[in-house]
Amino acid sequence: MKEKRKRGRPKNTLRREIEADMKMMNNHWKELESIDQVRVGWKGLVGGLCITTGGYRRKEVIFHHELI
Repeated sequence: MKEKRKRGRPKNTLRREIEADMKMMNNHWKELESIDQVRVGWKGLVGGLCITTGGYRRKEVIFHHELI
């Protein structure tokens, strides 16, 4: 007996589903990495500003106490 050839769109096999999921996850990771890099940059900028202003305020307080 000869089987008929299947017609139409092929079903999504497990391999195809896994490949699609991997592509989607890869895109999400790239997005997360770029967001993380921006966040690290902002943390560095804000941290640097806090250190410089904090040091300035400490000097100001010490100088003020010396005058009294």
